[in-house]
Amino acid sequence: MSISVVIPAYNEEDSLGECLDRLATQSQSIAEVIVVDNMSTDSTADVAQSKQRLFERLIIIKEQRQGVIPARNAGMNAASSEIIARIDADTRVCPGWAAAIADFFANVNSDYAAAMGPFSQYDMPLQGVHKWLMNRAAQSSGTDSGSGFKDAFGVYGANMAIRKGAWHQIQPHLHDEPNLWEDLDISLALQAENLKAALVSGMAVEVSGRRMLTSRRLYWKFTAANLRTWELHGRKTLSSHVGVWVARAMYLLFWVPARTYDPATRTHQVRRLFAERADRPIA
Repeated sequence: MSISVVIPAYNEEDSLGECLDRLATQSQSIAEVIVVDNMSTDSTADVAQSKQRLFERLIIIKEQRQGVIPARNAGMNAASSEIIARIDADTRVCPGWAAAIADFFANVNSDYAAAMGPFSQYDMPLQGVHKWLMNRAAQSSGTDSGSGFKDAFGVYGANMAIRKGAWHQIQPHLHDEPNLWEDLDISLALQAENLKAALVSGMAVEVSGRRMLTSRRLYWKFTAANLRTWELHGRKTLSSHVGVWVARAMYLLFWVPARTYDPATRTHQVRRLFAERADRPIA
């Protein structure tokens, strides 16, 4: 079963190389990689071009409309494979990731249209706590199939895969505008079409937790986009409000540990608490 991997990228010169190197170790399971340069002002496109020799088919396309949704759409609409995987430019796939995707879709019925996998954060502290929270979420996500996957609410943008036919099927339910959670938008669109998603244990990745280093103002705006996404689908409820405030509480709880942590040495340094941080765009 062929897989296309789509990577939206805006000013990702520091992350994209490692992302592509990890994918290259699994190139036998990947038909093509599509990097969408979203009008980067750094050397993102040059980094992608330097890695083309590692893949039989690595395509670089440009999307002039700024934002992860236009970039994602451009890449996924250009994909030629039966299965379209989508990761972030700072995602680092773990061994067996692509094979797990292919195996999952080859062995489930067509009701299962999408998949996501577990993730850890390679540049954040307290990963034991993170793993515990992930396990708790997985335990409540549905019945274990006994085949390495469980039913899931939806997908996670930094580590997801979807059947090409399902991607086109959900288009009428998707929203093409800024300030929303694009993966939640996809999840709700899948539900609107009665299509299932699964959490596939072998589809593991490492991601950056840099979102936690943005300012409180921008993080509040980011979490508010969650509510807006529910509202656009006519499904904003009390539980969606609670989820937003839980995320904000976690942000405050991890504020000091996240800012003092040096991922290079895996130690905490008080001086890092006062270092300037570049805010990450929310869309």
